[in-house]
Amino acid sequence: MLAVNKPVVLALVETHMGGEQAEYVALKFGFGGHLRVYWRTEIVHIEPIDQSTQHIIMEIIRNGEILWYFTTIYASPDHIKRHDLWEHLKSFAMTHNQPWVLGGDFNDTRYN
Repeated sequence: MLAVNKPVVLALVETHMGGEQAEYVALKFGFGGHLRVYWRTEIVHIEPIDQSTQHIIMEIIRNGEILWYFTTIYASPDHIKRHDLWEHLKSFAMTHNQPWVLGGDFNDTRYN
């Protein structure tokens, strides 16, 4: 997948890894930066600006382009915690006016 699509930013959720293992994955995949999200430091600058156990919000600037936000989500299966996440993201949306992409595991279903 990486060889064919050549992503600049890659978010992995529910990996159950950290420390040296996360460093190894970053190096193996050719990403210079990582924080549960991996990115090519020679192409983009990423600044994490808000995070919790359910999300990471980042500012992303690709060389010479406009700033945009990327949020990777791993929402709690607990509907009360998930509600708190949605309220937090609504608040962020009300105070930030740049393009914004959200992706990940929302742990929410449309129907019971």
